[in-house]
Amino acid sequence: MFQGLVSLRTLEVFLNELTSLPLGVFDNLNKLEYLSLSSNKLASIPEGSFRNMTSLMFLYLSHNKLPSLTSGMFQGLVSLRTLSIQGNELTSLPLGVFDDLNKLEYLSLSSNKLASIPEGSFRNMTSLMYLYLSHNKLPSLTSGMFQGLVSLSILELMDNELTSLPVGVFDDLHSLTYLTVSRNKLASIPEGCFKSLTKLMNIDLSQNRLTILRGEQFRNKTKLLYLYAYNNLLSSIEAGAFQDLSSLQTLYLQHNSISTVPQGLFDNLTALDWLNLQSNNLSSLPSGVFNQTVKLREVYLSYNQLQSLPDGIFDNTPRLQYFDAAMNSLSSLPSGVFQNRSNLVHINL
Repeated sequence: MFQGLVSLRTLEVFLNELTSLPLGVFDNLNKLEYLSLSSNKLASIPEGSFRNMTSLMFLYLSHNKLPSLTSGMFQGLVSLRTLSIQGNELTSLPLGVFDDLNKLEYLSLSSNKLASIPEGSFRNMTSLMYLYLSHNKLPSLTSGMFQGLVSLSILELMDNELTSLPVGVFDDLHSLTYLTVSRNKLASIPEGCFKSLTKLMNIDLSQNRLTILRGEQFRNKTKLLYLYAYNNLLSSIEAGAFQDLSSLQTLYLQHNSISTVPQGLFDNLTALDWLNLQSNNLSSLPSGVFNQTVKLREVYLSYNQLQSLPDGIFDNTPRLQYFDAAMNSLSSLPSGVFQNRSNLVHINL
C-alpha cells in the first residue's frame, strides 16, 4: 500500500476500522517520523512490523483492542521518543518489550487491564521522562519496577488496586517532580518510601485508606509545592510531619477523620497559600496555629466540630482572602478576629 513513499514523514490512519496489519506494510517507510494507528480495532500487530522504521519518533497505538504485546514488537525503533498504548486491553507485558527504546521520553500504558509488570521492564529507558500507568488493575509494585528511570519526571499510578508500596520502589527516581498514587487502596506508606525523591514538587495520596501521616514520610521534601491527602481515613498527623515542607503552597486534608492539629504542625509552612481541612472531626485548633503561615490566602474549616477559634488566629496572615468555617458549632468569635484583614473578600460562618 505504501510502496514508493520513500519521503513520507507523517502517516495518520486513526479513527478507522482496522482489525489487523499485514506484515511488511511499513517496510519501505524508513524516513517516517510520525505514525498514528489510534482508535481502530487492532487486536494484534505482527512482530517486526516496525523493524525498518529507524527514523520513527512518535507512535500512537492508543484506543485499539490489543490484548498483548510481543517481546520484539518495538524492535528497531531506535529513534522513538513518544509511545502511546493507552486504552487497549493489555493484561501483562512481556519482559524486554521496551529494551530497544532507550531514547523514549513519553510512555502511556494507562487505561488497560494490566495486573502485573515484570521487574526490569523499564531498565533501558534512561531517557524516559513521562510514565503513565493509571487506570489499570495493578495490585502491587515490585521494588525494582522502576529501576533505571533516572530521568523520570512524572509518574502516574492513580486508579489501580495498590494496597501497599514496597520499600525502595522509588529509589532510582531522583528526577521525579510529580507522583500520583491516588484512588488506590493504600493503608500506609512505608518509612523512607519517598527518601530519594528530593526534587518532588507534587504528590497526590488522595482517595486511599491512609490512617496517619508520619514525621519521616516527607523528610527533605524542600521543593514540594502541592500535597494532596484528602478522602483518606486519616485520624491523626504526627507533629513534625510537615517540618521540611518550606516551599509547600497547597495542602489538601479534607474529608478525613482528623480530630487534632498538633501544636506547631504548620509552623514551617511559610509558603503555604491554600489549606483545606473541611469535613474532619476537629473540635479545636491550637493557639498560634497560623502564626508562621504568613502567605496564607485561603482557609477551609467547614463541616468540623469547632466550638471556638483561638485568640489572634489570623494576626499573622495579612494576605488572607477567603475563610470558610460554616457548619461547625461556633458560638462566638474572638474579639477583633478579622481586624485589619484588608484583603479578606469572603467569610462563610
